[in-house]
Amino acid sequence: IPLHFYSCVDCGTVINPKLARVQVEGGVVQAIGMALYEDVRYSNNGRLETNNLMTYKIPTRQDIGELHTDFVESYEPTGGFGAKSIGEVVINTGCPAIQHAIKNAVGA
Repeated sequence: IPLHFYSCVDCGTVINPKLARVQVEGGVVQAIGMALYEDVRYSNNGRLETNNLMTYKIPTRQDIGELHTDFVESYEPTGGFGAKSIGEVVINTGCPAIQHAIKNAVGA
């Protein structure tokens, strides 16, 4: 069952809101894939078994629920026009957020 995923990102000054939003959404989908779908498997002989998109699963649009993205603007004095990086924060925080949600859901 696809669930909602909420992101609130501080990327400094948001220069291009549409581009920032799709950057966040792309990173979130990658994080969901890393946490729930992707699985690299090797045979006993060391041969890669998940070497195509039929065996190496990544999420499709049907697998992803609603993505909700908000921005908290700040000013980064060392960034151009006060901006910060945006791509790393969403892919690096998505997996731990999913793990925490699963832990809370099962009561562990």
